Amino acid sequence: MQSDPIEELFGLMDDEKYDDVLDKVERMISTDNQNPVLHAVKAMALMETGVDSEAALKEADFAYKKSQDPFFKYVRGWALAENGDIKQGLTLLNQASDQDPDNIQYLIKLAEVYEDDGKSQDALKAIIRAQRVEPDDVRLSLMKAGYLNTLERAREAVTELKRINSKYPEFDYAYFILSESYLLLDDLKNAQIAIDSAIKHSKQPDPEYYERSAQVRIAEGDIENAISFLDRAMGAASSDDEKVIYLLEKVKALSFAGKADEGEKILRDEYGRNSENALYYYSLIDNLSDQGKKDEIEQLIHDKNLPESLSTLIRVYTGIYEKPDEDAVESALSSLHDDINQNDFNLTLSQILFDAMLASAGKDE
Repeated sequence: MQSDPIEELFGLMDDEKYDDVLDKVERMISTDNQNPVLHAVKAMALMETGVDSEAALKEADFAYKKSQDPFFKYVRGWALAENGDIKQGLTLLNQASDQDPDNIQYLIKLAEVYEDDGKSQDALKAIIRAQRVEPDDVRLSLMKAGYLNTLERAREAVTELKRINSKYPEFDYAYFILSESYLLLDDLKNAQIAIDSAIKHSKQPDPEYYERSAQVRIAEGDIENAISFLDRAMGAASSDDEKVIYLLEKVKALSFAGKADEGEKILRDEYGRNSENALYYYSLIDNLSDQGKKDEIEQLIHDKNLPESLSTLIRVYTGIYEKPDEDAVESALSSLHDDINQNDFNLTLSQILFDAMLASAGKDE
C-alpha cells in the first residue's frame, strides 16, 4: 500500500527534518502548485528553519486565500507573528483554536506568541485549555510551569513539576525548570538538588544546566564552584556567541569573589582579539567601573574615538559623571541617534548600555 505523500511531509515535520521537508514540498509544488496544504507546509518549514520569514508569509498567504480552514488560519497567524504583526497573528491563532479546540498545536503556538508579546497570563490560559484536551502531555506541563515561574507563581510551578517527576523520575529538563522555581522561592538547598538532578539524568547536559548550577552556587556564596560550572558551560557551548555569554558571567563571578583584576585580564585578552565586538568593550568598561578605574575607562573611550554623545552615555552609566550637568548631558545625547546610525559598533554598544541602564533602574525600584 502506497503511503500518502502529504502524510509523509507531516511525518518529516514531526521528526524536525525541515530541510527534507523543503526539498520534498518544492518538488510536489512543481506539479501541484495550487494545493494550499503544500504551501502551508512549506511556510511552516521555512519558519522552523528561520531561513526566510517573509517567504514563509507569502506561502501562508497563498494557502489562506485558497481556504480559511483552521489549519490555514493557524499557519498564517504564526507567519504574521514571525514577521512582527503580533496583533493580527493572535487574532488568527485565536480563531483557529476556537474553531478546532481539540488541536493542542494551535493552542501551543497561541501560547508562544502571547509569551513573545509579554502576555504570560494569556499564554498560561492557552496552555490550560490545551491541558483539558491532553491532561497527560508532559510538554504542556513544562510550558505551564515555565509560565507560572514567569508570573512569580513558583509554588504552583513546583506542584506541576513534582507531578512530572513522580511519573518520569529521570526527566532532566523538568528538574531544570524546577531549579528555577526554587530559586524564585529563595530555596537554595532544593534549587541545588534540582539542578544537580538535571545534570545527573542528562546524557549530555545542556550548557544552561551548568549555568543554572553556577547561579545557585553564586547565590550560596560558593563562587569557586560557580566558576568551575561556568567553565563547564563554556566547554559545552555549541557556538562562539553562546560561549561569550558564559565567559562574561565568569568575569562577573570573579568580581564577586574579589578577583575583578583576573576578570579584567580575561576581558582585555578577549577584547584584544575581538576589538569590534561591542559586548566585550562594554563588559570591559563595566568591569573597570566595578573597580573604580575611571581613568582607564576614559582611555578606552579615547582609544575607540567614540562620538561625544556615546562617550557621555558611558560616563553617566559608569558614574564618571557623579553629578552630571543635565543640560549638557541632554545636549550631548540629542545627537546620539545621528552619531550611531551609520556605525554598527556604536549602535550595538548604545543598545547594550541602554538595556543595562534600564535593568539597573529596575533593580533600584
